[in-house]
Amino acid sequence: MRRPYKLSTRTEVRPGPLPTPCWHWTGGRSGSAGYGSITRGGRLYAIHEYTFLCRYGYLPSGMVLDHLCDNRLCCNPAHLKVSTAANNCRRGRNAKLSREQADEIKRRRAAGEKLEAIAADYGVSGAMVSFIASGRSWGSQDKPHVRI
Repeated sequence: MRRPYKLSTRTEVRPGPLPTPCWHWTGGRSGSAGYGSITRGGRLYAIHEYTFLCRYGYLPSGMVLDHLCDNRLCCNPAHLKVSTAANNCRRGRNAKLSREQADEIKRRRAAGEKLEAIAADYGVSGAMVSFIASGRSWGSQDKPHVRI
């Protein structure tokens, strides 16, 4: 019988931006995204996904995990929030626009301002301004983050 895996052998408790410390993964990493990884039962898991599943049992279909601490190597389940992929990307480190900026783009476009002028102000493409203005991107009411 296989012994249970001890995360404590591959984690360091470090202070982070939240009231509870990050559990910083010091084990292996997978791919270029910089997330920690672990293999269990012949399956490769991102370490944050693995610890979340151990704590809560499941991840709702179509949802992803968002690191509230913005530390890709953190595997503390208390720092993970169930989210849509779109919301996770919007909150992520590569997000170009905030919700307030997207709302301002909608207002400016509705007032008749040209796509190119708005796009230049925000450093995005005219197509992105069009998607935001039409609600195809940054819709008026995206699914909110869900905390389990």
